Amino acid sequence: MEFSKIKITSKEFIGRKNELAEIQDMVNEASTGKGTLLLLSGEAGIGKTRLVSEFVDRSSDQNIQYLRGRCKYHQGLDPYSPFIEALRNWFGLLESMDDKNENEKISDIICKVSPELISIMPLIRGFLSAGTSIYGSYLFKGSNIKKSFNTFKELMQPKRLGLCITRTHPDEVNKQYELESSQMYWLTRSPTEIPSLDPSHIEKLRWVIKDFVSKNKNSVVLLDGLEYLILQNNFENVLKFVELLKDDIALNNAVLILPIDPATLGSQQIALFERYMHVISSEFEDSTIASKMPNMPNLSNISIPEYQASGYQVRPIDMDYVAEKDKMFQAILLLIKNIASKKPLILFIDDLHWADRSSIQLLQYLFQNMVDKNIVIIGSYRPEDINESENFIQTMMENIKKLNLQDSLNEIILDRLTRKDIVQVVKNILDEDVPEKLISFNFQKSEGNPLYVEEILKSLLEENLIDLEDKTHYKKLDISKIEIPDSITEVIRMRINRVTKDNDLVDQILKYVSVIGSNFNFDILLEAMDLNEELLLDNIEKLMNANIIHEVDVDRYKFDHTLIREVIYNDLGSRRKKILHARIGASIEKLYHKNLKDHYVELAHHFSCGGVIDKAVYYSIREAEIAKELCAYDEALFHYRSALDMSTSQTPSSSSSEPEVDLTQLINLHINLGDLSLILGTWSNAKFYFEKALEISKESGDDLKKIESTSKLSQIEIKKDRWSKAVGKLEEVLGLKLDGKHKEILLVKINPKYVIRANISLIKILSKENFKGIYICINHPSTLIDKLLRSHNIPTKNLLFLDFITSIAGVEHEVGDNVCVIDKAFSLDRMLDAFNKKKNDQDNLYNFDFDNIDFVLVDNITNLSTYITEEKIRQFTQDLIQSIKKITRACGIIIMDDKSNPNVQKVIEQYFDKSVTIEEEWL
Repeated sequence: MEFSKIKITSKEFIGRKNELAEIQDMVNEASTGKGTLLLLSGEAGIGKTRLVSEFVDRSSDQNIQYLRGRCKYHQGLDPYSPFIEALRNWFGLLESMDDKNENEKISDIICKVSPELISIMPLIRGFLSAGTSIYGSYLFKGSNIKKSFNTFKELMQPKRLGLCITRTHPDEVNKQYELESSQMYWLTRSPTEIPSLDPSHIEKLRWVIKDFVSKNKNSVVLLDGLEYLILQNNFENVLKFVELLKDDIALNNAVLILPIDPATLGSQQIALFERYMHVISSEFEDSTIASKMPNMPNLSNISIPEYQASGYQVRPIDMDYVAEKDKMFQAILLLIKNIASKKPLILFIDDLHWADRSSIQLLQYLFQNMVDKNIVIIGSYRPEDINESENFIQTMMENIKKLNLQDSLNEIILDRLTRKDIVQVVKNILDEDVPEKLISFNFQKSEGNPLYVEEILKSLLEENLIDLEDKTHYKKLDISKIEIPDSITEVIRMRINRVTKDNDLVDQILKYVSVIGSNFNFDILLEAMDLNEELLLDNIEKLMNANIIHEVDVDRYKFDHTLIREVIYNDLGSRRKKILHARIGASIEKLYHKNLKDHYVELAHHFSCGGVIDKAVYYSIREAEIAKELCAYDEALFHYRSALDMSTSQTPSSSSSEPEVDLTQLINLHINLGDLSLILGTWSNAKFYFEKALEISKESGDDLKKIESTSKLSQIEIKKDRWSKAVGKLEEVLGLKLDGKHKEILLVKINPKYVIRANISLIKILSKENFKGIYICINHPSTLIDKLLRSHNIPTKNLLFLDFITSIAGVEHEVGDNVCVIDKAFSLDRMLDAFNKKKNDQDNLYNFDFDNIDFVLVDNITNLSTYITEEKIRQFTQDLIQSIKKITRACGIIIMDDKSNPNVQKVIEQYFDKSVTIEEEWL
C-alpha cells in the first residue's frame, strides 16, 4: 500500500491559552530578576513538549534564549545526560567531533562569553565530554610500544606541547609516528649532532623534563627506554628518579607516559613502579587514552565563586564528596548564569520521569541558586511513569520547601482537551468541514488526548475511510463500522501493523530502530542491518511519509512519539530482543572504536540485553568509573552492581561445569561498591561488600587484595568513630605502658598500605592522656595526617609535625602553628640539629614546648632509601634514636615498611630495644 504523505498534526496550536499565559508571566518575572522552576506534568501524548516548543516559537521576537535536553530512556543510568545534551547543543558540539576540536571550540566560546569562566574551563570540558582531564603519570605495561607513541601523539595539541625522550633513533620515530611537532631527545651515550641525553646522567635527564613541564603547563612527556636507564644506572636510582619525576609532573598538570615491558623486569620491581602510577594495560583494543585514564580534573585546584550548597543530598553522604560534587555543580551554575547574563534563558529538561538521581540533584542545585536570576527552568514528566520507590521529583520538591523556596516553584498539570478544542484540532488537521458524527466519535475514543486524536485520524486515512480527494467521502462514512481500540497503545499497534503489512523490510527496520532507542543514528542502523544504503534510505522515507518517524538532522531520526517506539519494542519476543541488542552493540563498537567513552551506557545496555556478558561487564565498569568521576555516585553504584550481578550470574560454558570468573575483577567490584556505599553513607552495605571482597581474596590467595579489603573495613570503624577495638589491640600488640618509666625505642613493621591507618591509631593511643609528642612525617605530607586526625577529633595541639621528605620532593603547602617543614636544603644532620636544639625561631618551632616530650613517632624511615644511601640511613637511625632517648619520657616508635629493601631493614633493626609486626587484622 502507499503510505499517506499528509502531515497528520494540527497546523495551529489549539487550547492551552491559560498555560501559555502562565509561562509568559514567569518569563516576564525572570526578566526582572526573579527566576523560577516550572514542573509540567501530564500523561503521555497530552502535549507537554509541544506546549514549551509553541511558547518558544511565539516568543522569537522577545529575544529569549532556549536550551533543551531530554532524559534518555535507559532507566536513568546516564548521569546528567539532559544537561550535557543542552550544553553541547549550545556550544555547537557535534557527535562526529574529536576531543581536540571540541576543546578548541569550548575554549573559544568560553573566552568570548566571560573571562571569569576560563578558570573553570577544565571542569566544563570534563562535564561535556563525560571526563577528559588526563593529567598524571601513567605506566604503559606491555610489549606493544606503538600504543605509547600513538597515545603520546593523540594527546599532543596546539595548546599541549610534547617532549619525547626515546631510545629509538628520532628519524625512525618521526618516520613511523610523525612527531615532528614535539621536542625530541635521543637516549644514547654515543656522540651525535642531534639532540641527545646521556642515560647515565640521570639528574640531567630529570632537569630537562622538569624544565620542560614547568615552562609548558599541561604538556605531555613520553619517556621511552626505562630498561636502558636501569642498565646504565641501577634500579634503586632509577626508581628514585621516577618518583621525583612523578612529583614534577603532578605539580605542573602534565602527563607522563612511561612504557615498560614486564618481561624485562621482575614482578617486585614492576610492582614498585606501579605503586605510585596509573597502570594502562592492553585489555581490549580501544587505544584511546581517554577511555583508560582518570576522567575528571583535580577539583581542589579549581577556584570558583561560592554558591548556596547542600540541600540536594537525599542521604547522609560523605562530606568530602559532597564538597567535590558542589565544586562541579558550581561550575555548571556559573556557566549557565553567564549564558543568561545578556537575555532571559529558558532551560527545558524533558522527560524527567526517566531522569537519574544526579540530574535531579543538579536541577535542584541550579534552581536554588537562580531564584534571583533571569532564568526559567522547566521540567516535564509523566506521573504514571515515575518509580514510586525512588520518586526523585517528589524528593526535590520536598527539599525546595525545606529551603523556603516554594514561592519560586510552580506546577502546571496539563488536563485533556475539551470537546470544543477537539473540534478545532480535527478541523485543523483535515482542513475542511467535518461532520458532527466524526467529531463525537473522535472525542469519545480519545477522551481529549491530542496524541490519541492524531493517531485515530491517521488510522482513518490509512484505511481509506477518509479520502481527502473525494468530496463526498463523509456521506459514505459509516461510524458504526469503524473499529478503533479503546487505548492509545492499541491504536498505535494497529497502525504499525498496517504500515508493515506486506513489507518485511519495513517491519525489520522498525524492530531494529525500536531496540536502538527513541533517537537513532542512520549509520548504526545501516551497519547493524548490513543493507544497501539507498535501499535503507528509501524505506526510512516510507516510514517518514507514514508519520512513524521524522528526521532530526543529517543522519539522525526519531520516532514521532516515544510511545510508538515503546509499543514496537514491547511486542518483540525475548529471543529477538537478545539478537538485535547484540548486533547493535557490535555495530556501535565498530563504528565508534576511536571514541567509545561517549557510548559506554549504550554498549553496556545492548551487550547486557544481548547476552554478551564479558563486554557488558567491561562497559558497565567503564561507565561506572565515568559516573564516579562526575560525582554521580548513585549511577556509579548501579553500574558496578550491574557488572557484579552479571559477573556472578554467568552460565557455565559447554566445556566446563563452572563459569569462568575473573576473581581479581570480582574483588575490585566489591571494593568499588563498598567505597561508593561509604560515600553515600550506607555503612552496612559497605561492610557487606568489603567482607565479601576479603572472603574472595582469602579464597584466591591474593594477599594484596586481602590487605586492601581489610583496610577498607577499618575505614568503616573510623567512620563510626569506633577506635576502642583497634586501639585496644594495638596496645596489647605493642606492649605500650605510658607511665613515664618505659623508654623503649620500638620498631613497628607494617605493610605499606596500612601506614596511615597505623599512624592514626598510634597517635590515638599515645595522645589519649594528653601526652605531648613529635611526629616526623617521612612517608606522607603532614597536612594529610593533620587533616585525618582532626576529622576524628584527635587533639593535635600537643603534637609537632616535622615534615621531611614531602619538602624534598618539592611539594608546597600551608603549614600551621605546630608544623615545621624541614627545608629541602637541609641535610639529615641539620634536621637532627633542629630537632635536638628544641627551639629554633627561623624554623617555625617557637610555638611548641619541647620540654618533657612523651613520645616521638617516625612515619616510615625505610622510605629514606629512595633518597640516601644505606650508610647514611644507618648513621641517621643511630642519631635519631639517641635524640629520642634524650628528650622523651616514655617511648619512641618508628614505623618500617616491611616490603622495603631487606638490606635497609637489617641496617635499621639492630638499634632497637623491641620490634613488633602489625598484621592487618589488628587494624
